[in-house]
Amino acid sequence: MAVKPIDPVANVRASRREQSTEAMRHRDRCQPYNRRAWNVMRSVKLAVDPLCECCGDVPASEVHHRNANPWDNAWSNLASLCKRCHSRTTCVERRPQPLARCWATYP
Repeated sequence: MAVKPIDPVANVRASRREQSTEAMRHRDRCQPYNRRAWNVMRSVKLAVDPLCECCGDVPASEVHHRNANPWDNAWSNLASLCKRCHSRTTCVERRPQPLARCWATYP
C-alpha cells in the first residue's frame, strides 16, 4: 500500500478556500439565521419532527424554508430534513429548470 505524502501547505490552502468562499457570500442573506428567534424555532421544529420529512428514516439535522425566504418562519413553511435531502432540495430549487425527482418534492 502506498503511503500518502504529507502536504505542508494543506492548512494554508484550506483557510484561503474558506476566506474566498466567505467573501463571495451575501452578508444580508445570512442575517436571518443569526437571530435568537430562528435558533429557538429551529430547535423546536427538530424536536417536534425529528425524522427527515423527505426520506423519513434518517434523523433530521437541518430545517428548510419551503418558499426559500429565510425571513418567513411560519410553521407551515418549515421542513425538517437531513443534510443530504436539504442539499439536494436546495440545489434543485436554485436550478433554472427544476429536476422532476422523487427527492425534489416532499409532503
